[in-house]
Amino acid sequence: ITFGDFLANFPIRDPSLHYRFQVEDSKFGYTWKDIKSTTEALPSKANIVTAKILKLDTASCLKRKSNLRLKSGIKYSESSELAPAPVQSNKKEAPKPVKKETAPEPQRKPTPVSTTETRSKPSQPTPTQQSQSQETPRRTQSSVDTTPKVVVKEANLLDGDDQPTSPIKPVTEVRKAPVAISVEAPVAVSTPPPPPPEPIAPTPPPPPALSREELVAKREASVQEQVDSALREKRERDEAREKEEQELEEARSKYDRSLTAWATDNGKKRNVRTLLSTMHTVIWAGSRWKPIGLGDVLTPAQVKLAYRKAMLVVHTDRCSGLDVEKKFIGKRIFEAINEAYTEFLEKEDV
Repeated sequence: ITFGDFLANFPIRDPSLHYRFQVEDSKFGYTWKDIKSTTEALPSKANIVTAKILKLDTASCLKRKSNLRLKSGIKYSESSELAPAPVQSNKKEAPKPVKKETAPEPQRKPTPVSTTETRSKPSQPTPTQQSQSQETPRRTQSSVDTTPKVVVKEANLLDGDDQPTSPIKPVTEVRKAPVAISVEAPVAVSTPPPPPPEPIAPTPPPPPALSREELVAKREASVQEQVDSALREKRERDEAREKEEQELEEARSKYDRSLTAWATDNGKKRNVRTLLSTMHTVIWAGSRWKPIGLGDVLTPAQVKLAYRKAMLVVHTDRCSGLDVEKKFIGKRIFEAINEAYTEFLEKEDV
C-alpha cells in the first residue's frame, strides 16, 4: 500500500492535514515517520498500517516576526520563515540618508527554527497527483475484494508514546486531536458446510390386540410365576433352618458336657467370680477375652467391670455373625454368667 492509495481511500479531503505513520523500532518499540511522497510504501505491522493525522491550524503557519535585518542582494529559500526572498534587480538603490548613531537597543534572540522539518502547510498536490487521486477511488470501487479496510481511530495527544520524534516548531494555539488510521487486510472466512440431517427412525407398528382368552392366560401365567418364586424362597429358608438346627445339635452333643461342668458343681450353680476367672477354659480359640484370676474380681466394682467385658465377647448380638458352634458356646456362657451376676447383685445388695 502506497501513500497515494492511502490518500485516495481517506474520507477527509483537507490540505491542512499532516500524516504520520508508525514504524517499528528495536529500542523504543515504535516511532512516527512523516511520509509525503505518494509513491512511497507505507510501513505496516501484521498487515495493519497505523497512522496519526494532525490538523494544522493557520495560526501555526504564519510567518514569525524577527528583529534581524535582511541583507540586500541575497535571495532566501522558500522554507525560510524570517522574511520573503527579495527579488534582485539591476536598478541601483538610492543612497539612504545617514542617520546619527544612537545607542543600539538590545535585540531579542530569535526563536530557533528547524530547517529539517517544519509545520508549514503541506504543498498543494499537482494536477497529475489530483488526477491519480481521482482515478484511484474508481479502481478501488471496481475491485472491492483487494482493497484493504480503513478503520479510523482517534488518538490521544497527551500520551507519552505519541510524542513526535523530530523537532517541531512550537504552536501557540491548541491543535485538534489527531486521528489514527489502521488498515486491515480482508480475511477470507470459510464456513463449513452444514451437517446432513439425521435420519428419522421409523415408528414401530403398534402391537396387535390380544383376545380375551390370551389376556386371561397371560394373567394366570404371571400369578403362577409369583407363586413358584414364593415357594422356592420358602423351601430355601426351610433348608437353611434345618441345616442350622442339625449343626446346632452336633455342637450341643460336642460341647454340652464341658459347658455344664464349667457352669455347675455337682448340680449347684457356681458364683460369678468363679465363672469369670475360669471362662477362658471353655470359650473358643481366637476370642478377644483375656484370662483373669480371682484376685481381679474381689471387690464388687471389679466384678462389675469383668462382667461388662465378658458381655462384650459372648453377647448374642456380638455372636450373630459367627458359625453355629461359636454361637452355641457364646449362648451357654452368656446365660450362665448372666444368672450368676443377678444372684450376686441380690446377695451383695449392690
